[in-house]
Amino acid sequence: MQVNGQDEKWQDKADYQSLLEQIPTGIVVTDGVGLVLYVNAACERMFNRKRESLVGQLLGLPLELGKRTEVDIFRVGKDSGLAIMETLEAERSGWEAGLSWSIFMM
Repeated sequence: MQVNGQDEKWQDKADYQSLLEQIPTGIVVTDGVGLVLYVNAACERMFNRKRESLVGQLLGLPLELGKRTEVDIFRVGKDSGLAIMETLEAERSGWEAGLSWSIFMM
């Protein structure tokens, strides 16, 4: 099916990256041990930290798949906040450890 003359399937991973950067929900992608591989712009705002200071660090929160958990968000230079975190399993070929998506909503 085509929409406006374009295939409705997104062919470029940059399209997905752009979508993740624009949504207002904080997203963190971690490996099987909780090492942060990716954070979106909303997550940067939520934690009041640049992604460079988050990527490569251990998330330090329990990753209970499929469960919603209330977590305190400590933000540099701002008041702390409360967020709901839900962790979902994700698959990606080429990775030995499983990936998980943690979604933060304040």
